[in-house]
Amino acid sequence: MAAVLEQFADLTSAQRVERYYTAVTAETCRRSLRKFVAAVWPLIDPAPFVNSWHIDAICDHLAYVALGDIKNLMVCVPPRSSKSAVCSVAFPAWVWCDNPAEQFLCASYAADLAKLDAAKMRRVVESEWYQSRYPVTILSDENRIDRFSNIDGGYRTSISVGSKTTGLGGTIQIADDLHNAAEVEHKAARDAVINWHDGAWRSRVNDPNTARRVYVGQRTHALDIFAHVLAKEEKRWVLLTLPMEYDGSRKCITYVNRGKGPEGKPIFKDPRTKPGSLLCPARYDEDAVEREKEAISPRVWDAQFQQNPQGVGGVIFKKKHWRKWEWPSWHPKYRHEERELPEFIELIQSYDTNFEEGEQDSYCVRTTWGLFLHAEMQQGDKGRVGYGHERVNAMLLERKKWRPSFPDLRDDAVDSYQMWEENGMAPSRVLVEKKASGHSLVKELRRKKLPVRAVKIQGDLVYRAHMAVLPLEKGSIWYVDRPWARAYIDTMANFPNVDFDDEIASSVIAMMYMRKHMDLQLEDDDDNEDDLSLFDPKIARRSFYG
Repeated sequence: MAAVLEQFADLTSAQRVERYYTAVTAETCRRSLRKFVAAVWPLIDPAPFVNSWHIDAICDHLAYVALGDIKNLMVCVPPRSSKSAVCSVAFPAWVWCDNPAEQFLCASYAADLAKLDAAKMRRVVESEWYQSRYPVTILSDENRIDRFSNIDGGYRTSISVGSKTTGLGGTIQIADDLHNAAEVEHKAARDAVINWHDGAWRSRVNDPNTARRVYVGQRTHALDIFAHVLAKEEKRWVLLTLPMEYDGSRKCITYVNRGKGPEGKPIFKDPRTKPGSLLCPARYDEDAVEREKEAISPRVWDAQFQQNPQGVGGVIFKKKHWRKWEWPSWHPKYRHEERELPEFIELIQSYDTNFEEGEQDSYCVRTTWGLFLHAEMQQGDKGRVGYGHERVNAMLLERKKWRPSFPDLRDDAVDSYQMWEENGMAPSRVLVEKKASGHSLVKELRRKKLPVRAVKIQGDLVYRAHMAVLPLEKGSIWYVDRPWARAYIDTMANFPNVDFDDEIASSVIAMMYMRKHMDLQLEDDDDNEDDLSLFDPKIARRSFYG
């Protein structure tokens, strides 16, 4: 600071004050994206800046991106939450304060939106305020809205979904609202975005080892780009999800993640504790929220404002009813060790086959379920553990979804059965619905001496789902926390609003069969020792053929 003051020696008192203020604010804003956003806001938006903890949270996560401590960041917040102003305008301008060589590749669903944010960023960088603090020079011969560069090698390129990307690249990608909310309900429109993302956008980075990505927007559909990316590589992403109304069951907690999974202690927790607390009452107060709810459908509210596109936990197979197999929160091993799997007394497999006429694009799905006797673990006095009454529960052990040829399907079914058999737990029943290629699969598996049973269930799938969901609603069905299991539960929750219902069909077959033939017991069933004895592995099981 002494060196700075020495530079002001020949200036008037007023000039020294002005220069000193400029130097201090330059350093303060360079060190803090929060401060920078507030300072440049008049250059971005004529409306007054409304600060909020959620903007601070976005700024802090973006700062981690700039440092490389977060490689892949998703920001999912409601509309009109200043997400684009912070992520697509202020953030790249702030990065250039310290590293003008950084190269940004930005995209939005529409060219006009991509150019609008680019123009705002260029306005900030070329402003007198910015230049007096961070003299970044924009090249005159490369100064278009969709592409401008500086003399240090940095640039910003802005494109829209569907644009050609050959020859383009960046060190940081920013994808801001890749879906048009007015079109996202159409499968063709969603697929176009996802195909462009996978085939054109995602690989457009200069160095895959150091590239960073920021995806920002509100959720628009259960099968939108956010869901697509998370289904493939969830552990590599930091997901900052902030609903308009706080939902304690979905509290956002984030960690540093350099692309290989969460590290260390949490870096952020949603500070709200009271259910229903608003994200930013100064921007959306209770009256504004109620007006918005009245003006749009619950589905749109849940998706775009609550960042929960499958609705409030699901339609038929609600998310809250699936039980994660983990130690209770009071147990000393909670989140330190995985809970040992129970001893299964029976396994079943359920197939929904493809190849039905008119379903050439459908999947074949196999789900494998384990039945086990479960007694709820209870916290006792002085650290002692107690147990409730034993009941028969079920656990999802496997979900495989693929598009095999019939020979491959047959061979995979046999291999899967033998794998479980070699591990000491051969499925007691292999259930295949009697439709289309299911008839042929039943015949083939019977030739191989597998305990296959052809199943015929009346009614359409929605009706069957309502009939099958009771064991789930009563807390009798568990899952092991894995990415494929979470994706499966998301699909189940989204039904009937899904593109493919094969996973639901396989699960409905299994749940209805377990309830009807295996007396899968519910928490409010009357205690009956005779019924429980049916599941003693030492007792011969009844015939399932009557």
